[in-house]
Amino acid sequence: MERESPPPRGDRRTPRRRRPVETADVLLTVLVADDEALIRRALDRLLTGRGHTVLTADDAPSAITLLGEHRFDVALVDRNMPGGGSSVLAEIARYPDRAARTILMTGAIGAETTTEIGRDVKLVRKPFDFSAMVREVEEGPG
Repeated sequence: MERESPPPRGDRRTPRRRRPVETADVLLTVLVADDEALIRRALDRLLTGRGHTVLTADDAPSAITLLGEHRFDVALVDRNMPGGGSSVLAEIARYPDRAARTILMTGAIGAETTTEIGRDVKLVRKPFDFSAMVREVEEGPG
């Protein structure tokens, strides 16, 4: 195994080699809409590392703007982000060509959650396993 020597002291711009990651079979365009920066960054890094194109939004208005500007294979939407994930779901329902598949991420699943989502929306409870989420994005319904 090849070992990389540490960057010289004081030079923080030296790129570090990353372990190669297997590229997905089919490359997707994914919207990640979540106000939690950790979740946004982790999903962005994992999905782009597999070769997917990822656009992120930290609130519903930003997500709706991106939906108007791009077409997504998958939209990952947080239910409780500022502006409400339900407004993003409504936009996708109104213009279904904007996102082929939708995954609603939420920490609270109650009667109001299950009635606000359509039958074509996958519901994922937080906290979730990031590897499982990547598989869900790539493999789709099934």
